[in-house]
Amino acid sequence: MIGIRAIVFEGSIVGEGSIVGVNTTVLENSNIPKRSIVVGVPAKVVKNVDNTTYSRIKKHALRYYELANSHKGTIF
Repeated sequence: MIGIRAIVFEGSIVGEGSIVGVNTTVLENSNIPKRSIVVGVPAKVVKNVDNTTYSRIKKHALRYYELANSHKGTIF
């Protein structure tokens, strides 16, 4: 998950289940390990995502995806 106004530069890899915080800058060619929480300029790992949090994030991301698809082509 990439936070609002976060910048991920070219060549960087953000591992599965990781969270890049708001206003964080991931420098060019950085490698963020899976299930990490990174913040700051430059990005630094501050915590790991536990299994419970990972499951919750994945569940909500899938629901968001489903909702977005259900509204494709509609005008609100």
